[in-house]
Amino acid sequence: MEFLDNMKIPGTCIVDKPVYKTLFFKNVQMSAADKRSFDSFISTIRLYAAFQPDTINIPVYKDEIRDYSSVVVLLVTVKGKKIPSRLAEVIMHAIPYPMMLFFLYGEKWQLWMTGEHVNPSNPSQMVLENMVHSEWMDENQAPFAISEVRFTNLYDFYTELLDTFSKYLAAQKGMIHVTDGTEARKFLYSMEELEKEIDRKRVQLKKEDRFARRVSLNVEIQKLKAQLQQMKEGE
Repeated sequence: MEFLDNMKIPGTCIVDKPVYKTLFFKNVQMSAADKRSFDSFISTIRLYAAFQPDTINIPVYKDEIRDYSSVVVLLVTVKGKKIPSRLAEVIMHAIPYPMMLFFLYGEKWQLWMTGEHVNPSNPSQMVLENMVHSEWMDENQAPFAISEVRFTNLYDFYTELLDTFSKYLAAQKGMIHVTDGTEARKFLYSMEELEKEIDRKRVQLKKEDRFARRVSLNVEIQKLKAQLQQMKEGE
């Protein structure tokens, strides 16, 4: 796949082996709805690459709440273009390492990434931080090149990739002054919440027959749009 070639992943890190759905069913407590979603949305899963000391010269990073002893690239072929965020969460919880989670559909790809740490009060529970994801991208577009980030340790390595990706997404969404990955993720999260609220208001507007209420909803929608624009301009 062209985008994977353009990421310049060293050959020593390539694994490219199938991962069977049963592994996820065993490692994650799934509801019946999660299992149905997993089966209905996913065709195949492959572990494409693993970055760790024995495959690339990057030291492990561990502290009280983080274990970055490996960073993995997972390729998940899906049956449709609408990806539920819950599906990405289930996959990320099942594999206890930070990952670049690529969903594949036809010749398009979509990347999901997040930082993660264990819950200090329950070390068996993994906490996913602000998750970010792209839209569907063309096969010849790469999210970043592996060679362009720091190799000081696997935490810095993954965090810099995540920051690069987050800043790119924020710029694509219209954020004018994008300088910091953490701020970019906060922007993306807030923007997504505002967009969801606008969508909810629009659904209400379509169902509303009362003139006064329609006027009120239109005013609320315009205010939310103004907030979006202010966020993009950094106000």
